[in-house]
Amino acid sequence: MNVMHGMKSGPRSDGVDGRAQHDEENRGPARDTAGRASDGSVRYDPHEIRAGALDGLNVLLVEDDAVSREALELILQYYGAHVVSTTSAVEALESFEHNPPTIVVSDIGLPMQDGCSLLRAIRARERQSGARTPAIAISGFPSTETADRARRAGFDAFLRKPINIRTLLHLVSSLTVHN
Repeated sequence: MNVMHGMKSGPRSDGVDGRAQHDEENRGPARDTAGRASDGSVRYDPHEIRAGALDGLNVLLVEDDAVSREALELILQYYGAHVVSTTSAVEALESFEHNPPTIVVSDIGLPMQDGCSLLRAIRARERQSGARTPAIAISGFPSTETADRARRAGFDAFLRKPINIRTLLHLVSSLTVHN
């Protein structure tokens, strides 16, 4: 199912699995009265996410840029998530081992070891336990190639910076609904 935000939103073809990047410029497909589009996607009201909507979620946030990290942490906390912030893949793996998160949100362009390497390491650890943690990749340098690398590494979604907060919140919510 594609998840779209806002009234002028449609999926971009360069998102992971065609569901994670969004284009504000193009209108989405025609919708019936139930909010379902002809392509099967569901339109949601961007105002439906309220403070506390992410209560009980443990988010592992991996972002080396201090301003981006602090902003994302504050936003996720406002909506009720408990956030553990790290600045590197090494810190993130250590945190993952000691306090498994409900979801991982990671920048791709990390120093030393990138976000794709981080997620491959997480997926290798999960294969031993049979668990699978949803993960969202974020990048300030989005391209089809970057999105494909993220998908191959095991990310469930890909968002380009600057991040649309409503899209992030809906992805976090939708990816964790079954966990």
